[in-house]
Amino acid sequence: MTYKRKKYHVGDTHLKKRWRVRNRKKDLDQIDTDIKEENADKLLNQQVDLDLPGAAQHYCLHCARYFINDHSLQDHFKTKVHKRRLKALELEPYTVEEAERAAGQGSFKPAVKRKIVTQNTEKSVTDQDGDAVLEEYSKVSQVRHSALFVNGVKATEQFVYVTPNVDISEQLKHKDVAQEQLNKRKSQINLDKIDNLWSVYEELKTRKLDYEKKKAEISRDLGKLIKNEPDSEITQKLKIHIDLIKENIRKLKVPLWSAEEAAMVEALKLPARLHSKTPDVNPKILYTHLSPPKNTKNHLKIGQEKNIIKLIKNENYYLTGDAAIFELGAKFRFTSILKKNKFIQFSNPDFVKSLIVEGCGKDHTDPDSTFILHHNEESNVNKDSRLHLTGAATLCSFLAYHTKNVIYPKVLPLKYFTMGRQYIPSAHKEDSLFHVSQSSVIELFGVTKTASDLDNTLEEMTDILKNFYSELGFHFRLSIIPADKLKIWESLRVAVEMYSTSLDSYIEVGNLSLSGDFIPKRLMFTFVENKENKFPYLLSGTALNVPKFLACVLEQDQDFEIPDMFRVEKWTL
Repeated sequence: MTYKRKKYHVGDTHLKKRWRVRNRKKDLDQIDTDIKEENADKLLNQQVDLDLPGAAQHYCLHCARYFINDHSLQDHFKTKVHKRRLKALELEPYTVEEAERAAGQGSFKPAVKRKIVTQNTEKSVTDQDGDAVLEEYSKVSQVRHSALFVNGVKATEQFVYVTPNVDISEQLKHKDVAQEQLNKRKSQINLDKIDNLWSVYEELKTRKLDYEKKKAEISRDLGKLIKNEPDSEITQKLKIHIDLIKENIRKLKVPLWSAEEAAMVEALKLPARLHSKTPDVNPKILYTHLSPPKNTKNHLKIGQEKNIIKLIKNENYYLTGDAAIFELGAKFRFTSILKKNKFIQFSNPDFVKSLIVEGCGKDHTDPDSTFILHHNEESNVNKDSRLHLTGAATLCSFLAYHTKNVIYPKVLPLKYFTMGRQYIPSAHKEDSLFHVSQSSVIELFGVTKTASDLDNTLEEMTDILKNFYSELGFHFRLSIIPADKLKIWESLRVAVEMYSTSLDSYIEVGNLSLSGDFIPKRLMFTFVENKENKFPYLLSGTALNVPKFLACVLEQDQDFEIPDMFRVEKWTL
């Protein structure tokens, strides 16, 4: 006997759930409309709605779902549910036009597949009213450009040795003066750009402080309400409000760090303030000894004829015989003069780190500035943390010792010198002793307490150079280099120049440079006076560059011979 089937509705549960509207999500064609640019921006930056999960601030565009916080949203992006939705959206939705084409009205067009990617969650930070506040800062660069200034997340990846003292606000107060000095140097630095970048940073910093102040106020109010009305609607709203403020503070960090870095990187390119004695255009001649030679000699030909110079290329040369004795004799003679004038001989390293190079005002990423050491097979090289071969007789090597160093004021002024090698990449195609990459030099380094003391030390050292070169009986001159020829760390440079007949121009065989407190501020070289940290003033210079000096001596009118004070019997250490 046949009976009527019972419970025949059991198998349609899934159909009933599909048609329920209680938790119904948008259909694919509706989402296709949402992902269009004009609609997506509105949905991803909604007004604060305390009735929706996460106050409507964490919305998945492709799944049309709200999440309670950013962490939940990020976890959702990794799920198969979200990935299946992205796959489903690849096919364009069915339209009325497609139905008409299928019925014969128009030409057939196959369905087009699109590439759908997860939305960008780095959206603008919103304030308590839901207004976007970081749209104008979203393009601030986050790329590393400086070995000297390290902040934010990068400070965990790279050890921060020193934080430079660069007061941008103070420099921008005297913008007209700074621009005038940049014009004298013929610099292309844009002060307006630095001003704008610093304004962005200051605005973000102010906004963060406002958020922190508001957070403290709400925390106090919330503490009182939790004691009396822990489950009230006001308490819940304040909790959500404080969570939003915390989220905004967290999202402000990266733009704040980026804005600070962008401003500081540009500010570190600003040069030292020019000395009042620095000429604007032409060099100022201080002293001239004898008259320049009038021949057409070439030092390389003379050196090859006498078999005292073997120059293969600028990076590879040898001094032999009398030239080698001349090199050592010149250095020993100058050393003995400096010791008589109470200079202290110093021993420096040949290698320095990138931050020292940048701290001294050079570009640590430029291979034409210093010789950079890195592993050729290593693809992931940190450009801000490498070693540079500069030689022991350089300003960088002196500063490698004095960086982040605190000295006693009673030891000032300091007068140091070192005798050693100086390595500078040669960009010249012409091979000569004027362009060699490695030189034997005498390097001077002075530290004083005040700017007036620095000027006095400069006069003293200038007299030493004048007396040394005068006793040799060769033509030379002392001149102050104009502003457009100075390096960014120099405020004034006194050059010792000798005439080269092969180049028909003057060659700088020695110099003295003032940098004031420019480098000490960048590398935190200080002294303590009256319980206050102060920055000293620096003087440095290559007092004698032997290859250039030898080349000019070989081109003098008289035949080359070793000066008496350079001979072996006169050598003293």
